[in-house]
Amino acid sequence: MVSTGTGKAGGDVAMAAGDSTSGRGGSVTISSGASAKSSSGHATIQTNAATGQSGAIEIATGDGVSSGSISVATGSSKSTSGTVEVFPGVSTAGAGGDLVLQGGSSTDSTGGLVLIRSGASTSSTSGSVSLASADGGDGVGSGRFNVSTGSGTGASGGIQITSGGASTTGNSGNIVIQSGSATAGRSGAVSLTTGNSEAGDAGSISLTAGSSKSSRGGSLSLMAGNGSESGDILIASGSGDQSGLLTLVSGTGETFSGNLTIGTADPTDGASGDIMLTTGAASTGTTGDISLSTGSRLSVSYIL
Repeated sequence: MVSTGTGKAGGDVAMAAGDSTSGRGGSVTISSGASAKSSSGHATIQTNAATGQSGAIEIATGDGVSSGSISVATGSSKSTSGTVEVFPGVSTAGAGGDLVLQGGSSTDSTGGLVLIRSGASTSSTSGSVSLASADGGDGVGSGRFNVSTGSGTGASGGIQITSGGASTTGNSGNIVIQSGSATAGRSGAVSLTTGNSEAGDAGSISLTAGSSKSSRGGSLSLMAGNGSESGDILIASGSGDQSGLLTLVSGTGETFSGNLTIGTADPTDGASGDIMLTTGAASTGTTGDISLSTGSRLSVSYIL
């Protein structure tokens, strides 16, 4: 045991390896004792308690042409390897401590990457990654969960959410975006919105099902929720000096283009819904027309 004496200010304990003028400096190793039949000893680094603010612990590498790395890892195991836990302490009166994971900054190159990845497996599924805010107390909400890229004087970064590819025998993973259920209040909304633009065109939103080389392409379903009165579906172009077009069209095909069906559902008891085709009212000009027409047959010319 190495300790300093007690006084008005406690003494410091410094451990330093030897310097070198031409080779590599000495290393410092803190290691617990091994055991031939039981567990090895613990290694604890902590500051002592205080009536004010307890002391900090700083783990850092020195400056250099390339600074050194910091690795925190558990040992290998024949059964289950150990867990790495990083969490601030509990507060009984104030706010809980923050946990910050941040890549390094750079003055003339790209900033450092932050990578959170689960463990791989050679014989089973890889580990999961869960990012979640904690539950809130009685009568209060849980914390928010924000995913955003930083601002830039040029273009801001993108956000990409994808599932991994699959081999020839499996299916790729699903992507589910949904709000939580509610027992008495309203469930949360899901909004997909692009940002506004001061001078250029605003961003678009594309919902596209996957294509298939040898089978049927994916379907795209827009459906309101069920209820005592089901929800509405509104598809509309935006307002402006001239509003945008609203086009419903089936895709082209080599032998047959798809059908376009507009109809109301059959009721279990009562009257079925109406179908209304109307143009908007005009304050000064003429109102719009309604045209129903079939396609023209393309003529084919043969040169003999």
